[in-house]
Amino acid sequence: ELYDLRVDPYEVDNLAAMIRTIAAPAKREGQQLVFRATFEDAGVLDTHTAKVLWSDGTPSKGIVQESSGTGTVRATHIYGDNGVYPVRLTLADSDGAFSSRRVNARISNVAPTLTATRSIELPTAAEGHAVGAVVISGSFTDPGFNQPKAKTKESFAVTIDWGDGSVDVFAPTVVQ
Repeated sequence: ELYDLRVDPYEVDNLAAMIRTIAAPAKREGQQLVFRATFEDAGVLDTHTAKVLWSDGTPSKGIVQESSGTGTVRATHIYGDNGVYPVRLTLADSDGAFSSRRVNARISNVAPTLTATRSIELPTAAEGHAVGAVVISGSFTDPGFNQPKAKTKESFAVTIDWGDGSVDVFAPTVVQ
C-alpha cells in the first residue's frame, strides 16, 4: 500500500512580543532615571528593537538584551522638571510586529540650594538722618532645567523676610 506523505506548505502569522513587566520609574528632577521592562516572544529567532517616548519631546532607543524569545529593555532619561510623565515603550520584532505599553514616571521636585551673603554699609550722617544700606547677594543651584520641547520651564522667586513684618519678593536672574 502506498501513502502520499507530501505536506502542503502553510503560513504562520507573526505574533508581536508580549511586554510582561514594566516598572513605574520615580526619580527627582535633574537625576538620571532608569527604565526597565521585560518581554517574551513566541518567535524565538526574532530580534527586537525598542523605542521609548518620554512625553517631554525626547524619544530614545532602548537597549535590548534577548535570548531564545525572552528579553529585557533598558533606557535612561533625565527630566528637567517635576511632574507625572507618561512613558511609552514600543517594541518591534525583526518581522515587523510590534507591541506597546505605557507607564507613568513620577518626578519629584528638588529645592534649590542657596548660598547667600550679606553686608551692612555703615550709615553716614546727612542733615541729621542716618543713611545706610544692607547689601544681600547670593547664588543658588537647582537640578531642574527648562525643556522647551516639553513646555516645562523652571521659575524661581526670592523672598526676603526682614524680621520686622516686612517681606520683599522678587524674581532672580537665572542662568542655565
